[in-house]
Amino acid sequence: MIKNLIFDLDGTLYPISSGLETECQQRVYDFFSLKLSVSKSDAQNISKQLLQKYHYEAQGVEKELGISQEEFLEYICAVSTDNLSPNYELNKQLSQLPQRKIIYTDSTFSHVRDVLNKTEVDINLFADIYDAAKGNFQYKLNANAFINFCNYYKIIPSESIFFEDRQYNISLAKSVGFKTVFIDEDEQNCKDADYNFKSINQALIFLKDYLL
Repeated sequence: MIKNLIFDLDGTLYPISSGLETECQQRVYDFFSLKLSVSKSDAQNISKQLLQKYHYEAQGVEKELGISQEEFLEYICAVSTDNLSPNYELNKQLSQLPQRKIIYTDSTFSHVRDVLNKTEVDINLFADIYDAAKGNFQYKLNANAFINFCNYYKIIPSESIFFEDRQYNISLAKSVGFKTVFIDEDEQNCKDADYNFKSINQALIFLKDYLL
């Protein structure tokens, strides 16, 4: 029996084509340029070096640059949600499912709130928002992050479905026992996913009978 539905946010609960993640990356460059008083080109190089070493810039800004992860994330996640549209169908779909629902994101609570407000998905449909701060800035970069997430909520992975748009994160979730759903607008398949769908709406339509 499935008791928990765990949702990534960016690229999962809204389409990647909205451009929010592209704007977020641009804000990474802007942050380094402003904070460190360097050119945009140098800022891009700093980002590249952090990604190569840590796989996510936020993981390395404190160790390498002496910048708090919270300050970094609050800046880069303050993206405009103007390109998002209401998703009334998603709100309806989620409201009909009895499972505990949690958003698991490496971004900030304020970003989650802004996205849900713009897409008109009721934040109260979710039992909790597990953002970067709540996870003590341990990002979805290794299996331990998922294990700690499960321990935090007393989740049994085999009783849970994880929805995500990044193949690496799907593989990590699968490795600790989650059932996995890969969301990809271009309809690429992820070999470690139990299910592959173009959108979260499509996924929930297909899985409705399984979940009720």
